[in-house]
Amino acid sequence: MSSPPNANGKSLAVSLSGGGHRATLFVLGALMYLVDAKANTFVTSIASVSGGSLTNGLIGQNLNFKETDGNEFRSRVASPLATQIAKKGTLFAPLFSKFYLVILIVTGILALIIPAIVPMPWYARILLFLIGLTLWGWIFAARGRVCARAFNTTLFSPNGRGTKLSDIKKHNLDHVICSTEFRSAEQVYFGGDFVYSYALGHGVPGELSLARAVQASAAFPGGFPPSTLPTKHHKFTELHHRALVVHLSRPRIWC
Repeated sequence: MSSPPNANGKSLAVSLSGGGHRATLFVLGALMYLVDAKANTFVTSIASVSGGSLTNGLIGQNLNFKETDGNEFRSRVASPLATQIAKKGTLFAPLFSKFYLVILIVTGILALIIPAIVPMPWYARILLFLIGLTLWGWIFAARGRVCARAFNTTLFSPNGRGTKLSDIKKHNLDHVICSTEFRSAEQVYFGGDFVYSYALGHGVPGELSLARAVQASAAFPGGFPPSTLPTKHHKFTELHHRALVVHLSRPRIWC
């Protein structure tokens, strides 16, 4: 093309869709086009959800999207991300995720088999089954935390240090990770220097990890449980904080 989009000086806001790893790679290609067309210099914000948030978070962590060129973008983002997704994936790439899966399967089998083979009265069998089912349910409910840890290990721990959400605020460009507050069905936005919710108002990132924000964005009903984030860490505005107690019973974000 003869000139980049919006060469008249207007800014670009980019929205990245979800859809698992396919979305991660699709939006990676779209952003690569913007860089090759030199339109990245006009981008002022990149918002994302689900699989797109993996790409968005990695870009915010690794480089200045407004000033990068094709070679840097490919070497620092496109190549490592595409290689990770294509060859290893994210959730089941770390050893601890495989170990978690084994534990989940084994405890589920034992919860079914042990009450059936151990000689005991019928009421004791039922009690043992319920105890085993409760243990299995507790382990199953941890899959969201396992997913966040996997994201942190595979993508968001350069030099072995987990990236904080506040670390992606740089270069005059907002990387916004979008999620939904589960009980109010209102949007929550995670940025490098803010957290915003219609139900809570403005807050700060605090010590929230980038991997946790991305996992909250990527979670979907039935697949992963909501992430619970205590609101005190984000210092939401006092008025909205009181409203949260009234409408949602306790000061936590579920997303």
